[in-house]
Amino acid sequence: MTVSSGVLKALEARGWIEVVGHREVPGRPALYATTKSFLDDLALRSLDELPALDDLGALVDSTGDGTLQLPELVVSESGPRDEGSAPREP
Repeated sequence: MTVSSGVLKALEARGWIEVVGHREVPGRPALYATTKSFLDDLALRSLDELPALDDLGALVDSTGDGTLQLPELVVSESGPRDEGSAPREP
């Protein structure tokens, strides 16, 4: 999978990803990992709470304009959560 350098730079600037190594292939491309800030900012406990890549296609708007249909978030004192989901235990 190819990701534009602009997207990688934006995610890195936001503190959501960081370089954790380089592949041992010509060009030595960087290997990235998500950070704790990524999980905290998205109110996730682990990466297991993210949808599967196969399920992401269902989130793309059927009009074909490439916009994502994300669940509405409700923000409370305990942090953001999906509407209709139970609040998390602290």
